[in-house]
Amino acid sequence: MGGIRYSHSRDGLHLTSEGYEVVFSMIKEMIKESLPDLLPTNMMSYMPDYSDFEGGDTDQLIVGCQQQYQSTAKGSVELA
Repeated sequence: MGGIRYSHSRDGLHLTSEGYEVVFSMIKEMIKESLPDLLPTNMMSYMPDYSDFEGGDTDQLIVGCQQQYQSTAKGSVELA
């Protein structure tokens, strides 16, 4: 993988959009190699799929999220 080149910056300090793409790719690769638990595919989602939400009852949605979080998190956290 390549690094940042002078062509990725207009003034030697601020990145161009291409420069930001390079930095983003480098960060993603570092996370993949060093911190794989932080990959989106390995992280848990505590929000239910909106398509599963029935009837527009927001209290039901919040309680469902709390139950899912508490059953999967280490320790319990009360969501307000």
